[in-house]
Amino acid sequence: MKYGIVIGILSLCLGLGSCRTASIAGYYGYETECMGDNFDGSYMLRTQGQGSTRPAAIAAAKRNVINDLLFSGVKRGQCTLPPLLTELNAREKYRSYVERFFADGSYDAYASLSPRYRLRKVALKDKTMGSTFLLVLRVERAQLEQRLRDDKIIQ
Repeated sequence: MKYGIVIGILSLCLGLGSCRTASIAGYYGYETECMGDNFDGSYMLRTQGQGSTRPAAIAAAKRNVINDLLFSGVKRGQCTLPPLLTELNAREKYRSYVERFFADGSYDAYASLSPRYRLRKVALKDKTMGSTFLLVLRVERAQLEQRLRDDKIIQ
């Protein structure tokens, strides 16, 4: 009788311990966060990328971080970065420029995966949405700002 109760309790504990709830972390957006200033015009920024494959998620994260630098700035973390385009309605005004910038892959020269930080998978969503990754990118903000000056977008 005692052994039956003990075995029943153990099987119940093991059964409850093996049940996992699905992670919902991937369903929430993460705000871009500054992880540090490299003092050479580049910054380490943590952001999220979502894609059907790992390279697609990394490319999406690069686009997200460049978009944040252009229009929103970075307000969280160890440093605060103002947006590069501060004009009123800058998104609408420079829409065609930014679309060409992302379409031809120019953004890739200004953001790279940091070798010092590991890529962390936040959650595996359903097959249509893909995976969400949190990663740290080295972003060349000074070079991006110079590109905008050369293209006569900012003064």
